[in-house]
Amino acid sequence: MTTTVDRQYVHEGGIKPYFEQQIQDVEIKIQSTTQNLRRLEAQRNKLNSKVRQLKDELRLLQEPGSYVGEVVKVMGLKKVLVKIHPEGKYIVNISKDIDIKKLTPSLRVCLKADSYDLHKILPNKVDPLVSLMMVEKVPDSTYDMVGGLDKQIKEIKEVIELPVKHPELFESLGIAQPKGVILYGPPGTGKTLLARSVAHHTECKFIRVSGSELVQKYIGEGSRMVRELFIMAREHAPSIIFMDEIDSIGSSRVEGSSGGDSEVQRTMLELLNQLDGFESSKDIKIIMATNRLDILDPALLRPGRIDRKIEFPAPTVTARTDILKIHSRSMNLTRGINLRKIAEKMNGCSGADVKGVCTEAGMYALRERRIHVTQEDFELAVAKVMSKNDEDLLVKDLDEDDHNTYKDQLAQVYFKKSLIEISLNKIKSAIDDLIKVLEIDPLMKPAQNKLIDLLVEQAEFETIQKYLDLKDGKHQKIDQDIKEWRKSLAKVESLVTSKKLKDKEVEECLNTLDDVLIPFTPSNPLLYQYRLVCLKKSSLDLDNFKPIIKTLDKLIKLQPMKDLDNYSDISQLLLFTQTNFGQSWHFVKNCLRINNDFKKCGSLSKMFVKFQNFLKLLEDYSIWQGHVYLISEETSNKIEDIEIDWEFANKFLFENSLQVSKLEMKNLPRKVKSNYDYLMHKADEFSKEFSTDATKLSFTQDLNKFACESFIQLKDYKNANQFCKSNINDDINENPFFPKHVPKIDKLLKEKNYQEAANLLSKFNKNVKGTQLFLDRLKIIEAYDKKRQQQQHFRQQQQQQQRQRQYQQQQQQQQQQQRQKPANDYYKILDIARDADEKTIKKAHRTQTLKYHPDKYKGNDLTPEQIESKMQEINKAYEVLVQ
Repeated sequence: MTTTVDRQYVHEGGIKPYFEQQIQDVEIKIQSTTQNLRRLEAQRNKLNSKVRQLKDELRLLQEPGSYVGEVVKVMGLKKVLVKIHPEGKYIVNISKDIDIKKLTPSLRVCLKADSYDLHKILPNKVDPLVSLMMVEKVPDSTYDMVGGLDKQIKEIKEVIELPVKHPELFESLGIAQPKGVILYGPPGTGKTLLARSVAHHTECKFIRVSGSELVQKYIGEGSRMVRELFIMAREHAPSIIFMDEIDSIGSSRVEGSSGGDSEVQRTMLELLNQLDGFESSKDIKIIMATNRLDILDPALLRPGRIDRKIEFPAPTVTARTDILKIHSRSMNLTRGINLRKIAEKMNGCSGADVKGVCTEAGMYALRERRIHVTQEDFELAVAKVMSKNDEDLLVKDLDEDDHNTYKDQLAQVYFKKSLIEISLNKIKSAIDDLIKVLEIDPLMKPAQNKLIDLLVEQAEFETIQKYLDLKDGKHQKIDQDIKEWRKSLAKVESLVTSKKLKDKEVEECLNTLDDVLIPFTPSNPLLYQYRLVCLKKSSLDLDNFKPIIKTLDKLIKLQPMKDLDNYSDISQLLLFTQTNFGQSWHFVKNCLRINNDFKKCGSLSKMFVKFQNFLKLLEDYSIWQGHVYLISEETSNKIEDIEIDWEFANKFLFENSLQVSKLEMKNLPRKVKSNYDYLMHKADEFSKEFSTDATKLSFTQDLNKFACESFIQLKDYKNANQFCKSNINDDINENPFFPKHVPKIDKLLKEKNYQEAANLLSKFNKNVKGTQLFLDRLKIIEAYDKKRQQQQHFRQQQQQQQRQRQYQQQQQQQQQQQRQKPANDYYKILDIARDADEKTIKKAHRTQTLKYHPDKYKGNDLTPEQIESKMQEINKAYEVLVQ
């Protein structure tokens, strides 16, 4: 049998498949054995745990019984006052193994039956129903899922999140932290959703309880559950208690209530007591929610218990649009769906109704076996949901109230609301509210002027004609400006639609847009589209790409959902013209959030994911080397050296496998063999698309410099010379790229041609001189200069010493000559021979003394002074010769 199998494998392709099959069989056996071993280890651990548990139970059964008490007060270091039901209070001793610091009032403890010594601390007793109220799994709701409630989110963050995360802010201001908040409003407006979002964004334990769960059958049970609820919250602090439907236990108290109502009131009183009892600094916050704020007891709503009331009104058109965007985000929608139009048809609907519309629209598409949801599906869903809300829509419309006082106030309210919306950049909502103001009060001049200004900015000139008063001089000027604007627009449109534009025509187009059209209607996206066309028809260079990027950014801000090509264009422009990878990826992510199937952004995202580590390094290097190599000598800024893993960068560019899919690799040119080649290929594609020179792109230049320096940093001079010379063109006399010249400098240093190397180093600016690459070379030259100076100093010292020795020799010779000369004179003075002995010298001295003595000198040729001098010479000669 084995021989047959072997022959079969040999016949099919050699011995290799046979061994591969054998290896797979062995691996399967190893995996099965490992799984059995893990299962047996788990069983063993389970049995050991059970044995330990049984031993503990047996030990407890053998011990004498204990009393259960409650700590009243700690007295000294070894005594505690304990209350035992129903016997009374006792002062007891503490066992040695009990930490007295852990003993706090209301703590449950065990006392020995014989000696009443406190020997064990018991956990607080909590009802199982209360324990189940704690939410173990963090809710998946986030603030991004809450639409149209920006104000409410801000308020609840201030009251709940801020005190928990930054309590020091309240301490520095000297104010107490808020204890809790109550959320009120119609059903389906997002109260519970916002509470779940708070639980998601905080690191607190989240305890969720419904008011009806605290209403119990037996007297005192509800109060006990409230106490245990807060005990559990203290144990797991920081914690948040969310009490939904609080009106079930918090309604106003009335006289003569039945027994059931009395129990509910007792539960509420215990809740009030707990709210007064726990301190805000204990990191316990409470959130209440209700649909009926009007029936709640005033004692529950007073400041100190509930510090803020947050209203959740029925969503406006803008809020409904935001909610639609959130719930339709994960839906497969066809292009061109107008969510604003759908929201306008849902007057009076809550956020829950809006979510129901999205679900119903999907059901309509499912019935017709389609995978895309259309505008018609949404309209049918709106009709179905609105039919359910007919009873709610029968409520009296406040806008048609007959009370004149209310109407006067309503116009002011809408006007103030519109001003707030303008400050929040919600222009469409502000226009809607200003139109409502003029419908209520057509003579309200501030609202009319503000509406006209907004309509002019949006270029809604058809709508503006309804509100212009041509008798007003200001309105007449606006009407005249609109006519001039239309003439200028027609002129620009004629230029934009032409196939080719001369430089003068491009300049005229841009000047008309920048000086006339855009300043008059700054929020009109059409003008920025025309500006983009004019810029693209001009001769593109790096200076023209910056205004293109600004124009695309403005278009995306004005119409974020309309043209996704703008996202891919600005992303490529930022990457290839500025090496700005961070901002580039930001736009790609936003593009995919809008439509995950958009191919251009999808392909960019795939490249960014695979190349993100390298592109981040390249962006940092681009910023750093731009400061180092392109800043003049006059700058006073100190540039710090950058830390880069050069080995990773070099291997990624030239050694690692190509980071692309197999399908994409088939479509690449043959010359693309490395990640460096792939990035250069992408830069070439961009340059062809935007009709520019790839070698002048910031991305290409930075990539080549980065690759060149990676070879230099790794001291691979062979590849560095080949790569840097062929890919980097720079002028040694104007902003030279230092790493390119490092091999030449190192060669000069190796040849000990230090002077020429120093001359080459002196051509770089002071920012380059601060880099480690430069300093390493400079140290060699400085060491050589220092050694040369030392040698020169040593030679100077030797020369000086030699001169000193020569000088000393000269001095000695002179002294010797001086000594010899006076000796000859001395012999002559005494008139004796040079070999005279001492006796002869004394005799000659006596003779000469007698001869020239002033009293005995007989000659007339000497004066008395000369005779005196002669006598001194005789005496000096005698002294010298005798010695």
